[in-house]
Amino acid sequence: MARFAPVPVPRCHDGLDAGRVAADVAAWVSSAPMRALVAAFGGRLPEGAAGELLDWLDAFSGAHWDFRRGRVERYEVPPPEFDEATAGLIMDAATALRLVTPAPPLLAEYDHVLIPGGLGRACLQRTHYTAFLLGAAPTAPTATAPTATAPKAAPAGPKAAPKVAPAAGPKAAPKAAPKAAPKAAPAAAPKAAPAAAPRAAPAVTAPEVTALGSFRPLTAAERALPGLGDARDELAAMHAGLRRAFGVTAFVAEEAPDGEPSAVHHYARTGDAPAIHVLAAPSGDPGRRRANTPDTYRFWAERVHLRPDDRILVVTSPIYVPFQHCEAIRTLGCRIDTVGFDVTRSTALPPVGPTAPDRYLQEIRSTIRSMRALLRSPGTPTVPRAGTAC
Repeated sequence: MARFAPVPVPRCHDGLDAGRVAADVAAWVSSAPMRALVAAFGGRLPEGAAGELLDWLDAFSGAHWDFRRGRVERYEVPPPEFDEATAGLIMDAATALRLVTPAPPLLAEYDHVLIPGGLGRACLQRTHYTAFLLGAAPTAPTATAPTATAPKAAPAGPKAAPKVAPAAGPKAAPKAAPKAAPKAAPAAAPKAAPAAAPRAAPAVTAPEVTALGSFRPLTAAERALPGLGDARDELAAMHAGLRRAFGVTAFVAEEAPDGEPSAVHHYARTGDAPAIHVLAAPSGDPGRRRANTPDTYRFWAERVHLRPDDRILVVTSPIYVPFQHCEAIRTLGCRIDTVGFDVTRSTALPPVGPTAPDRYLQEIRSTIRSMRALLRSPGTPTVPRAGTAC
């Protein structure tokens, strides 16, 4: 039996209601799992309005749950050790706060699908799961499929098909013995072509998919993953994941605007498949940090004509659902639904071991900070939308 009842993230899939968002934020930050987590680290969540609780939790989580200390990437943090009881409590609380178990999309039709970038493994898993949701990915594992080569910085055109050696002809039959002619062997039936891996019926439909990458260099461990050997950065990893998941090949690059480095790539659309785009956003604070999640959301939104009732599905990793969901509501408005990929459906790579407890604490802190910013401006997206005066 679960220790805590599930606590929903702010609901926005059926329209942005600032009052409902504020109530959902208040319920999340004052929930039983949050109070238990605070108590486990020597604190006591005070009574008060949601804004006051978020201010208190920002300071408390900064002292106890910020293992990055604002300076290093997530994967660079040495994991601290917790006793068994504390580790179990963290896991139970994170599950209730919606950072662990993936949930299916809430709608059947969307106007846009966004895939935030991440580590190389996540780029492959998220793109494959998105293709699965759209009915474009095979349901069987694809470990034996050819791996895609990530593009270089220059726009890549379609690669020439590799030359295929001519098939060997049949060997000459041995000469018949002089005494008797050999009996004619029955003609061999042609071998059937291997059946294509079955594809799942689409769970959702959408006219376009956009991957939101960055220029963060990949580590040696990331480049060792299947399909990422030639990828230099997160942008290239997103390309590799999309090529492998959707079968796209050549893309056209828009001319980069002056200023901080950025990229906008468009794959050629085929048939009734969704349009595929890949973006790398410039940093909103150049010289101090790389582009973050709000930067990538804004950079994308500035290139599309969002309407207040547009339905946006964000596909990420389960651990980042609350944080990236709140950032999408704050930054984009519209009707936002955020899901984490299901590792049993995302067959791009074999699953790895369980997530360490400190990672959940770090992302609970990220959600606290995103909710704090959201509560200060619900219903006021930070990018202009069609028909609004933002």
